Amino acid sequence: MSTPLAASRGVTRVLILADAPVLRRGLIGMVNETAGLQAVGTPGEPRRALTLAETARPDAVVVELGAGRGATLNACRDLRRRFPTLAIVALATSEDPAV
Repeated sequence: MSTPLAASRGVTRVLILADAPVLRRGLIGMVNETAGLQAVGTPGEPRRALTLAETARPDAVVVELGAGRGATLNACRDLRRRFPTLAIVALATSEDPAV
């Protein structure tokens, strides 16, 4: 994935939004170990995602759709409205076909 801003910096900045600490640490490690990617923050809770994104200016967000799915989806909507070119990648671990 390459946005004009990412191309000018030479790195794609990734915000990690995950509730589970183990998953959050794992995603940060995977992102930081991948050439051309850099984890730029983890808001810890969905309501803080927009504020952190305004500061960190990510090119992409990796989102865990876990137990707080409603709040997380609201955060994704807010991020999309504020940053229309932001790539959002959602991870879901559910047997619910509605997810």
